[in-house]
Amino acid sequence: MITCSGISFHFPDAQRLRTIFANMDAEFASGLFHVVMGPSGSGKTTLLNLLDGSLNPEKGVVKIAGKPVSDFALKDLRGKVLARVFQDYRLIPYLSACDNIRLAQQVAGTLDHNPDTAAELLQRLGLGNIADSRADQLSGGEAQRVAIARALANKPKVILADEPTGALDKDSSNAIAELLGELAHELDVCIITVTHDPAVADVADRVLEVSECKLIEKNSSKPAGKSCGGLYSATFPNSYDTLSSVIISVSMRIPFWYVTQ
Repeated sequence: MITCSGISFHFPDAQRLRTIFANMDAEFASGLFHVVMGPSGSGKTTLLNLLDGSLNPEKGVVKIAGKPVSDFALKDLRGKVLARVFQDYRLIPYLSACDNIRLAQQVAGTLDHNPDTAAELLQRLGLGNIADSRADQLSGGEAQRVAIARALANKPKVILADEPTGALDKDSSNAIAELLGELAHELDVCIITVTHDPAVADVADRVLEVSECKLIEKNSSKPAGKSCGGLYSATFPNSYDTLSSVIISVSMRIPFWYVTQ
């Protein structure tokens, strides 16, 4: 699904360049819950930023379904091909849970064709009873599930989650980790999560670690480049394809990436 070939990347650090990745190879297949671990500052979030095109590698190429990330139109890449989930949720506080999801659809241009998606996703994630509640009235666990629903709204091929349980209590963290694994399998989506939380790793299909500027399979000395093959096949529930039209009006200016997580 996603391949990284020969990725090298450095960050300026005081008077020198700090190597984050050096000739790094990795593959992430669809339908699996991949977890990337490593100490703070090791490059976990940098990896996600390379995968979503926010950063460009100095050498090498990142591909999604065989196509270089740099070849995607930005709106398609960040609206429909991949989505992100963040530790701090990044919901619009004064919008309802449902309208936060619809706003992401509106920005990506999919709302008119899929008007029932928000309600269906909230129901699927056990949040049907809070669909009309403002985001700033939700618990941490509820807010993160809404953020995950928003990420799913445009049927992405990839979800990148940056410390999605970092602000949650133990029970909520476990529930979110299990949910991400279930969604990867159910929707055949490639979900890549970076975390410090061992409970998240416990439910992963695959655990990798950033080590010595590479991605290494956990409990293995092998690089991650050839460990997870397979072709991507986009398979979503039929309910995604039976939706009709609704329009919401949001008269505000919001950064595109903020609402297309």
